[in-house]
Amino acid sequence: LIIENYILEAEKYNKALKIDNSVELFKYSIDTEVGNILVYGKFSADSGISFDELKNDYTYLRKETEEYRRHSRQVCETDSKGNEHCRTEYYYSWDIINTETKSVKKVIFLEKKYDYSLFNNYPEYRLNIASNVVDSKKSYVKNNYLYKDKNSLFGASVGDIRYYYYYTPKDFMGTIFIKTKNKTIFNVNDSGSIPINNNDLNTTIENKKNQETIINIVFWIIWITLTGLAIYGYVYLDNDYLED
Repeated sequence: LIIENYILEAEKYNKALKIDNSVELFKYSIDTEVGNILVYGKFSADSGISFDELKNDYTYLRKETEEYRRHSRQVCETDSKGNEHCRTEYYYSWDIINTETKSVKKVIFLEKKYDYSLFNNYPEYRLNIASNVVDSKKSYVKNNYLYKDKNSLFGASVGDIRYYYYYTPKDFMGTIFIKTKNKTIFNVNDSGSIPINNNDLNTTIENKKNQETIINIVFWIIWITLTGLAIYGYVYLDNDYLED
């Protein structure tokens, strides 16, 4: 059933109209409701979002807050006589204590505006804080973390707070597989958000072909195995019947 569903999906994919970064052809395909299309193009945001401590804006931001904390655990050892001895061991770690996210409400794809939530699998990257933080916070940056307080020369202390960020650029390229209907676009399966493939059109098509090849190989391996087992079972039962 899984292989059958994949074959049906691959058939939709192969028959889809392919559009390589063409605004005119994309708009035409929507206006004429051509059906399924595989289209590569530019995503962008009119006005991005940011945090006060950052000097640039983005399509999406995730801010992770960590605190340096002391922990304890019981460590037990057994001596040569079989006696167990336990002690309390202390250790320190940076623990995530809060996650804050922001995203734009609308994104533009090939000059058409859509809700941000219509898509998923946006590209995410770890933000280089030193080159993106406001000037007043530069002295609080160390090893790509932004610290709440300036770091001492002796390293972290219990209770210290630091931040790091993941972002989606304000402009990026991507490929989507969609259905055109009612003068707009939908997930090709009519429900759910639309995944963004971060490869260009040719790479996306090539990757799909490679997946089809693998699925076909798996299918034939399973088919040959099941056929072989069926023949073996038939011969075994047939011989057993003759002996009786």
